[in-house]
Amino acid sequence: SGYALVSNASGVLSWAAMSSGGVTSDAQQNTLGGTAAGEDLNGTADQNTFFGQNSGRNTTSGTRNSAFGAYSLDTNTTGLRNAVFGNSTHIT
Repeated sequence: SGYALVSNASGVLSWAAMSSGGVTSDAQQNTLGGTAAGEDLNGTADQNTFFGQNSGRNTTSGTRNSAFGAYSLDTNTTGLRNAVFGNSTHIT
């Protein structure tokens, strides 16, 4: 466990204790953080990094993708070497 800098509705900053968990890694070097991030990865998907709710959710066998933000790269299935940053960002 550690601490994160958080802000309240008035913009006042404070430190908050973080709970354990939330970020996972697997034998294929995929790193995931967020609800349903990388949910459909199979054993052939490797070296992906997905952070944010539903980030990379539909990726099955994609490799070396990086997505940061809720719903980022969530339409990807087999794409390779994509990098996206921001809420709902996709490769077209």
